[in-house]
Parts: sequence; C-alpha cells; structure tokens
Amino acid sequence: MLNHNEKKVLDYFHSKRLYKNGFLKYSFFSKKIKYLIGDELSVYERRKIFNNLVKLDYFITQTHPSKNKYLYQLRTTIYRGKEETITLIFE
Repeated sequence: MLNHNEKKVLDYFHSKRLYKNGFLKYSFFSKKIKYLIGDELSVYERRKIFNNLVKLDYFITQTHPSKNKYLYQLRTTIYRGKEETITLIFE
C-alpha cells in the first residue's frame, strides 16, 4: 500500500513520462524526489520512498556491469495493484 508521499512521487514520475527514459541511476530519481517534496525529507526518507516503490515492483531493476551498482527504469503502468488481463486460448 502506498503512503501519501509515495503516491505523489509516482504520479509525478508518470506525469513527466520518466518511463520513456532508459535505465538510470538512483541519484537521478533522488533529485526528482527532492525537487518534488522539498527539503522536508532527509536522504534516508527519500531512499526509503524509492526502495518501497522498487519493492512494490514499480521499477525494473538491472545490475550494472560492476556488481555493486543498480540501474532502474520506471514501468509504464502506473498502478501495479490492478489485475492484468489474462488471455485464455482453447484448442
């Protein structure tokens, strides 16, 4: 379940169509979150919001060639809680 700040961040990312970008570092998304919410959040709280969105599968995660780095891409669907359609084929 998304809290108020997570929903606000997710709506902003989709309104700016950040899903059209390729895989980006966490720092790009952190700067966007800081711009949107302002200085009322600490670095820890921004990271927590982003990690919750990753955990809820709103981002595609890719490992960077150096094993300790990750790249993220926003998924195109805005609300992952909705059921996706299933196609049944009868033979």
